[in-house]
Amino acid sequence: MNDTFFEQLIKRNSPAYAWPVRILVIFGILAIFFVGTPIIGGIAFILAVGLAFLAYYLIFPRLNVEYEYAVANHDMEISAIYNKSSRKEKFNFDIREVDFIAPKSSPKFYNARSMKVYDFTSGAGDANVYGIVTAVGSQKVCLYLEPDERIVKVLKDWAGPKMDIK
Repeated sequence: MNDTFFEQLIKRNSPAYAWPVRILVIFGILAIFFVGTPIIGGIAFILAVGLAFLAYYLIFPRLNVEYEYAVANHDMEISAIYNKSSRKEKFNFDIREVDFIAPKSSPKFYNARSMKVYDFTSGAGDANVYGIVTAVGSQKVCLYLEPDERIVKVLKDWAGPKMDIK
């Protein structure tokens, strides 16, 4: 049997808005607590605690993301791992069914600009980014990935002539 299985983990760089969001949320919690408590009493305390839980469990983990690419034979799964603790599957597709795979700078993506684009890369400017155009349901989407050499080889093997390489 010649089964292949590869995984790759890509840590996304923190976006520019991450620290301002954190600071604004913490400032909002403190403002609700200190300004609201003398005015509306215990309700302000409950609101501040509720916002703190919301920030801790929903907002802050979304600012720390890693992407995992898993290739098992001709199936590829892309998952997001939030705050190194919770995992959510984003896409699962058959490599043989893609429309094309090419580097992000390829002219093939000039027509793909009108599609929904999902970026699963580190965000580093010098990264080796590939785009995959595939159908999800009834619409076509463009997925930007940052695969290593092993996954590029598997993509070449399964996509065949659909893969454009420079």
